[in-house]
Amino acid sequence: MVGAGFKDSSKIRQSVMGLILLALFPIAYSVPSLAQTPNSGRSSSVQAERAYTLGSGDRIQLDIFNVPEYSREYQILVNGTVNLALIGSVSLQGLTLEQAANVISNRYARYLRRPIVTVSLVAPRPLQVAISGEVNRPGSYIIPLTASGGAVQQPTLTQALTLAGGITQSANLRSAQVRRVVRGGTQTINVDLFALLRGGDLNQDITLRDGDSIFIAPTANINLADAPIKAEASFAPAQNQPLNVVVVGEVTRPGPLVVLPDQSGSRPSVSRAIQVAGGVTQSADLGRVQVRRTTRGGRIQSIAVNINRLLQAGDRTQDLILQQGDTVVVPTAANINLQQAFQTANTSLAPTQIQTLNIVVAGEVTRPGPQLIPPDPSGAQSSVSRAIQIAGGVNQSADLSRVQVRRTGRGGGLQTITVNLEQLLAAGDRTQDLILQQGDTIYIPPTADINLAETARIARATYAPTQPQPINIVVAGEVTRPGPYTVQAAQAGALPTLSRAIQVAGGTTQSADIGQIQIRRLTQSGTEQFTSVDLNQLLRGGDRRQDLYLQEGDTIVVPTSREVNVAQSLDIASSSFAADPSQPLNVAVVGEVQRPGTYTLQTVRPVAGAPGSLPSFAGLPTVSQAVQLAGGITQSADIRRIEVRRNTRAGYQQTLSVNFWQLLQSGDRSQDVVLQQGDTIFVPVAADVNPAEAAQIAQASISPTTIRVNVVGEVVRPGLIQVPPNTPLNQAVLAAGGFNNRARKSYVDLLRLNSNGTVSRRNVEVDFAKGISEEGNPTLRDNDVIVVRRSTIAGISDTLGTVLNPVGSFFSLFNFFRIFGSF
Repeated sequence: MVGAGFKDSSKIRQSVMGLILLALFPIAYSVPSLAQTPNSGRSSSVQAERAYTLGSGDRIQLDIFNVPEYSREYQILVNGTVNLALIGSVSLQGLTLEQAANVISNRYARYLRRPIVTVSLVAPRPLQVAISGEVNRPGSYIIPLTASGGAVQQPTLTQALTLAGGITQSANLRSAQVRRVVRGGTQTINVDLFALLRGGDLNQDITLRDGDSIFIAPTANINLADAPIKAEASFAPAQNQPLNVVVVGEVTRPGPLVVLPDQSGSRPSVSRAIQVAGGVTQSADLGRVQVRRTTRGGRIQSIAVNINRLLQAGDRTQDLILQQGDTVVVPTAANINLQQAFQTANTSLAPTQIQTLNIVVAGEVTRPGPQLIPPDPSGAQSSVSRAIQIAGGVNQSADLSRVQVRRTGRGGGLQTITVNLEQLLAAGDRTQDLILQQGDTIYIPPTADINLAETARIARATYAPTQPQPINIVVAGEVTRPGPYTVQAAQAGALPTLSRAIQVAGGTTQSADIGQIQIRRLTQSGTEQFTSVDLNQLLRGGDRRQDLYLQEGDTIVVPTSREVNVAQSLDIASSSFAADPSQPLNVAVVGEVQRPGTYTLQTVRPVAGAPGSLPSFAGLPTVSQAVQLAGGITQSADIRRIEVRRNTRAGYQQTLSVNFWQLLQSGDRSQDVVLQQGDTIFVPVAADVNPAEAAQIAQASISPTTIRVNVVGEVVRPGLIQVPPNTPLNQAVLAAGGFNNRARKSYVDLLRLNSNGTVSRRNVEVDFAKGISEEGNPTLRDNDVIVVRRSTIAGISDTLGTVLNPVGSFFSLFNFFRIFGSF
């Protein structure tokens, strides 16, 4: 049919009918277009948008009326062309569907007479757009498109901004720009997104084309009223995103921090960031808070907010919504306004009182100097009056009308705030009771003239001196934990005393000389006093004058006794200011004990009336308890010369002699020395062991309840047996079942491990009728070995049995003796 004409009227009628039908067809897909002239660099405002334009990747349906063989689907190639039958390559890049149909029709006109061409969009290509400027994730984005029923759902500007993470708070929404490549150049379209947000102008939310570039410029000046509108826009960042910001200046904990949305889901704001930073200090100037923000172009924006207007008038526009990377600066006030400081202290921006304040109180107070102010149990913030209370109250010579609070700001400048506590007392002006912050110094000046009426008022005030007050002292020398302490009285209404201070320091050691305790005290004039007290008189005679009342700054020195008095050690151990008996002690037990080594002694209170238990001094660890823990003494121990070696605080060693024989014979409890941390107990070897004494010692609680003896050889039950200490050899043999019928019963061998590491061996004649004696029936020691040998006949029998074993099937040992016995 190529090049052929219509030669008859029927064909002409068909062509006319085709033209009529074609006029009834809907025009191929079109969308509103931008009525603009394609001039390079030309800028225009939003107008009617143009139809969809074709490009690389689009899939189209080409229909040529009455020419079905050329009608089918085509994919637009990378270079924007399609290869068509007969006419070859045709460029469709940037053409609408209608324009593409016209171009193809014109090309086919050379081969077809009046060709009627229809171009339909089957599958649109994804759009690639670039987004830059004040968005959270600038870059290039691929946006897929869908086509349904010939219509294409094209993305809009706000959808693209949402895809880029939303706008920043620095975005200038009134002059957003869309830069578009058109035939003959580029075009810039200005869009006012604020008109969309405020007036609902949907014309501003233009549809995008492939290759568009979106630029959101930064605003020159941040409008606080616009910030909430930006934050609530559908193309703003998600509300649940944590922000990394920096808060510096007059806040409790300045520095970088992470601000999360609050429980209501509200976006992080300046007030929320200040709360996360611990709240503002009393030096903060909330009227000049600044938010410093870096735009995408690198420019620093400085936004001033007045938090006072938020607190006083409820102006929420001052609570600026923050964005990622913001810096909040809370400046230092040049002058502190007491009224404003009081109001700020009662807002949500005040620091939560969860930490102890370190401050200094100087001047006319009972205990001037550094003070620790713990949080008030009621939850109130620490104020000047509370600090004065902790410092012991003001003196009667204080001038309360000129109290000064000296404060160092975050910038290093020194502020001096004068408060009049007389107005607080007389008129209840609570603004004068300034809230304190970390590092403050309070100075109470002296008054020039004493006013009796004012003095009485001070005495009735809550910050007048009260008794008793905690005092700061130092305890040194022979106490468990020497060092500085804060001491309170043991009972309500009492005053801190010397004995109370020693109790707080862990009690005296056993090396203390409590008869010569010294107290060093500074007077108001700066001179030093020395006072000696004798606590022995307190313990023995009840002289309470020796238990001196202490005052602020006292130093207590408990000296070391050069010679330990055992009786005095017992007095100390039984006193109320002795070391805490509940604390475990690490001691060493060496010498003649069953298991020498280091041990931890716990408090042991023996059951009342328990048989064999040694006396205990109110459960304090003693030498006897340590020896028992080490398994008890050996039978070679010399219990008359036990030593306790002790290191003192003065750096030298004391040696205490202990005579346990005296303890066992006469009940001298002073011999059971009370131990202290680090003591070493040495049990020496006895030169001669008295058998009579050995029996008594074996029954004592410091001896082991059993010893181990190994009986081997020809006994009924050979092996390791346990017998009481000082058990004689005959008794051990009988405990092993006695001799068997193969034993040599006249003597046995006794093997013994000596204390010097050597092993001795001797033959002991056995006579069960004899009493205990070192020659015939010696007492045994732990780990002794008794060897019972075979008799001569048993030995010959065992030897012949070995020799005759090969012929054992013909002769038995019994037959051997019977045969040879007949000769």
